[in-house]
Amino acid sequence: MNISIRNVPRLLFSLLYVFLPFVYYFSKIGFVVGILLIYILLFIDHSDKRNIIIDLYIISFSFFGISIFGIKIVYLALMAIFIWELFHAKVDLFNSNISLMYVFIIYIFMSILIRKVFFIQQSTSVWTDFVRYIFCLVSIIVYSQSFILDSVTKVKKNIGSLDRMAWLLTIQTIIMSICFKLYGAQTNFQSGIFTVNTFDSTVSIQQGISSFESRPSAFFSDPNKLMAFIFIMLLARKILAGDGYSNLKKEIVYLIGGITTQSRAAFIIIVLLVVVFCIRKIFNKNMIVGYSILLSIMIIVTLLLSYLNLAISDIINNTFRWLLKIMGRERTLKLDSGLQNDGRAIIWREAINFIRLKPLLGYGLQSEEMLLPYPTHNTIIQLLLDSGIVGLMIYVFGILKILIGKINFIDFFILVVVPMLVLDLANFNIIFFVLGLTIAKSKGYFTREKLYE
Repeated sequence: MNISIRNVPRLLFSLLYVFLPFVYYFSKIGFVVGILLIYILLFIDHSDKRNIIIDLYIISFSFFGISIFGIKIVYLALMAIFIWELFHAKVDLFNSNISLMYVFIIYIFMSILIRKVFFIQQSTSVWTDFVRYIFCLVSIIVYSQSFILDSVTKVKKNIGSLDRMAWLLTIQTIIMSICFKLYGAQTNFQSGIFTVNTFDSTVSIQQGISSFESRPSAFFSDPNKLMAFIFIMLLARKILAGDGYSNLKKEIVYLIGGITTQSRAAFIIIVLLVVVFCIRKIFNKNMIVGYSILLSIMIIVTLLLSYLNLAISDIINNTFRWLLKIMGRERTLKLDSGLQNDGRAIIWREAINFIRLKPLLGYGLQSEEMLLPYPTHNTIIQLLLDSGIVGLMIYVFGILKILIGKINFIDFFILVVVPMLVLDLANFNIIFFVLGLTIAKSKGYFTREKLYE
């Protein structure tokens, strides 16, 4: 097989990326050098530097647990891209689509200041969380610019890049898991410059249980965040490819990637995606009929279960226990034996009790650090706890203002909202990257027919 010289950098990049876990296990200096080489090879592979900004962001986000001088690599990349755009392109900083997101930023900023002025207690990491929201706004601005998707060639290249990264990240995740099983738990790495936080093990003393649980997470500090990243990448692909142009053969890697994280939410998302895919295939021109039939089936099944005295919660509990056994998550199986005893359900109930006391304005950013033993694992509850009903409404309507008329809401619900219901993703940056792409795509520089000529 002949390999073109111009494909050598991409091949080297791919090999280095997927085998980086082995390098991390055996040489921390080699790991740092490997990271630098990955970025060098990325730049060599892109002759037109204006086409690199999506690849640069996705690759940097895949190193979510890696920081330089205490700043995540993805934020450093985002700052570099933003500065480059300011000097080399006409940047629309105040797009009307994102006006409510500016309002949300101002709202949480003022809430921080007012609490400081009146000496109201708030989290010590409140400014850190605020900066994360600033980066979310920067992501929308950067990736909503017209030149991001101003040609069919760019869109096709970006779709190809997302598919390639999905494969590479999935393989890297599997290799990281193999390294753990072969060589044991790897401690997190911290030097004067580099910091690496990986989810190689979890120790728990809850309910008297102290045990380790290995879950594949690549270079993410949380396997659930890796799961969310993979599925939101799939949404980005769907946005670029266009509604009605789903390609199961191309998208299957994202589903495999989700499964490798051993997340229960991943299985729910995959089931929903499969159901929606079948409905779209069967009821191509009558989607309302298809969804109406699905809803009817769900109601009939619920009534039948009630008639047979079978509790839906018991069925869900048994299904989740079965999945946990298959995935080898014995620790979680012991801790979260059912819906009522699940750690998330317990913390949600506790958080809701606090929300009732201050429903309008909340307790300020990162309030769970003051009020709860661990994070809420629910974006809506976290927003209510932090910024109250006012903040939640501005946030939700800010996102809806961007999405209405520009995106398939079924896809957005499955790939973004469902993860939001089991994770705190209010300032998970890649969601705002997707919102930016949605705006850029809506500017209509090409038709779907041209894309698929």
